Amino acid sequence: MVKAMAVKDKYLDSSVSTATYSGGGSDEPDTPDTPDTPDTPDTPDKPDTPDTPDTPDTPDTPDEGDCDTEGHDWGSPTYEWSSDGKKCTATRICKRDSSHIESEEAVITSRVIISPTTDSKGTTEYIATFTNTAFKTQTKKIQDIPESEPEAESDNVISANEDVGKALVKNEYTGHSELVDINIIQQSNICRMYNPITAEHLYTKNAGEVAYLVSIGWKHEAESDYTVVDARDADATPVYRLFNPYTDTHHYTESVGEVEYDVSMGWIYERISHYVYDKDSTKGTPQWRLYHPSGPHNWTSDTREIEWLESMDWINEGIRWRVL
Repeated sequence: MVKAMAVKDKYLDSSVSTATYSGGGSDEPDTPDTPDTPDTPDTPDKPDTPDTPDTPDTPDTPDEGDCDTEGHDWGSPTYEWSSDGKKCTATRICKRDSSHIESEEAVITSRVIISPTTDSKGTTEYIATFTNTAFKTQTKKIQDIPESEPEAESDNVISANEDVGKALVKNEYTGHSELVDINIIQQSNICRMYNPITAEHLYTKNAGEVAYLVSIGWKHEAESDYTVVDARDADATPVYRLFNPYTDTHHYTESVGEVEYDVSMGWIYERISHYVYDKDSTKGTPQWRLYHPSGPHNWTSDTREIEWLESMDWINEGIRWRVL
């Protein structure tokens, strides 16, 4: 039972009611149980992270051994010309090993394709050939021939003067063309001369010129000599000789029209070389003229030589005249 009593606080004038528990009676009511905290639900498992795919292996870099076992894999050739056309170098590089390089310096030949005039320079075509079949023939055209000097007009380009005391001949040892005094000793045979350096053929019945050419390295191909026709023969036809100062080569023709054209293109008319019969004549043995695309001509009556030259890409221009 709880009784209320008034207690006088000695320090205060007012009374304060207090309550005291006297015991007995019923127990205090039970404090209700705190409800259980519900279980926290399980966190769902994270899905597995997919495996990172393996990085593919880097292919092995080919080494020098591959060339030994598989052979070279050559790239396309490149060609480098000098500015003057006198040199051309071909190069190719192995794709498997760039330290494997093949190169070759070409053999250069040239020809005049446009002769100079008094107003414009002439043009030379330089031709580069190689022994390695992987390198193809190359050409380069250069306008490098100086303008020509004006020439005195002439009423007649063709002269019948056979006895000329000088001949313009290239000395292969000096590399220069020289106007050489020739001991004129006319003879009845045409001698075929061959230059082993330039592969040019020269035809002459001048024994002095033959001797001089032999002295500077030309070969006398005596088996190809032939007899000239007498100039007094009613059917005799003159063969004219011309010289190209830019290529140092000679040319022979029975055609006045061809002579005049060649002279207009820069050739120098030298003289009547000798006499022959016309190609339609019933006299004499036919002589064929052949032409090589690199420039030179050749004249021969030998059918075996013709067949051989044709197999070497010479072009047969047919019978030009007849000789004895």
